[in-house]
Amino acid sequence: YIDKKPGKEAIKKQLLLAGDIAIKYGKAIAIGHAGQKHTPQLAQAIQEVAPQLEEMGVELVFVSELFG
Repeated sequence: YIDKKPGKEAIKKQLLLAGDIAIKYGKAIAIGHAGQKHTPQLAQAIQEVAPQLEEMGVELVFVSELFG
């Protein structure tokens, strides 16, 4: 889980790691806890890291787009 460790910076680190994995393998799935205590931090981390992931060539999509 990308929000296993609390805190926005820890979540951002996991998102970037998922981005690296996506580049290496062509795709990656990053799971977070919606509706849990980390939700605001998770949402903020995604918003802040999304531009960097896009610069890396990583596109954020729903899981259903990968396997649907």
